[in-house]
Amino acid sequence: MKKHLIILSIALLPLLNVAQPDPRQNGDGSNVGGDPIGTSAPVGNGVAILAILASGWYLRKTVKENTGDS
Repeated sequence: MKKHLIILSIALLPLLNVAQPDPRQNGDGSNVGGDPIGTSAPVGNGVAILAILASGWYLRKTVKENTGDS
């Protein structure tokens, strides 16, 4: 079980670096000349939800395999 937790931790570690760039600046640091098109998308929340669901599925699968439940 400890091995699975380590693997899960390593798999979810890159999610700490997920971020959206500053929408008020271009890639070269100059300011954007106008308002954003459309609305803002909460991508970070969706990634967190998917990570939680994936880790729950993995944990459930691991527990079932180790206890012999079907």
